[in-house]
Amino acid sequence: MKQKLLMIVAAGTVLVIILTLAASLLGGGENTQDLYWKAIRQHAEVIRVSELGTKSARNNAAKNLAINARQTMQSQQTDLYALAGAAGIKKIDTKNAQAGKDTKTDEQLTQADQLNKFDEEFMSVMKTELQDYQSALKQIYDKTKSEKNRTKLSGFYDQVQLLIDETGQTSTSGSSAETPATN
Repeated sequence: MKQKLLMIVAAGTVLVIILTLAASLLGGGENTQDLYWKAIRQHAEVIRVSELGTKSARNNAAKNLAINARQTMQSQQTDLYALAGAAGIKKIDTKNAQAGKDTKTDEQLTQADQLNKFDEEFMSVMKTELQDYQSALKQIYDKTKSEKNRTKLSGFYDQVQLLIDETGQTSTSGSSAETPATN
């Protein structure tokens, strides 16, 4: 009796392991809604950080990046939210969108400002924030079947790449900066 029970438990455990592995290999990971939330939060963070740059940047390159980033993100917002809505996210409020706020960024920029290095630090921070947003867009693109939505996401990706190029810093990520459409 005990042997039978042990064999049933063992078989059940093996079945759970097999199903878990199959799920992870056949489409596990984040679902599309999670990816959209990630992009929405990163999008809001880029806007927030760009506003810090608009207020505190001293040189033209940093000021221009801040302004261009904010305007680009604001121009993408309606379409990004519409795409998220089509993916099943029905209500995007400011509180949820700003859940990605990183207070460490504020501390980092405040310290750099005190050391008279705001512009350099801002450019570096913006590059990282933009790359994170771009990565989120790529993940959504990879899961999207609609050609119309893929075209829109690819356009967002390209716009963000132009902003990354404005940082004037060489890439340290080691990853390719290909447009999703070329993959």
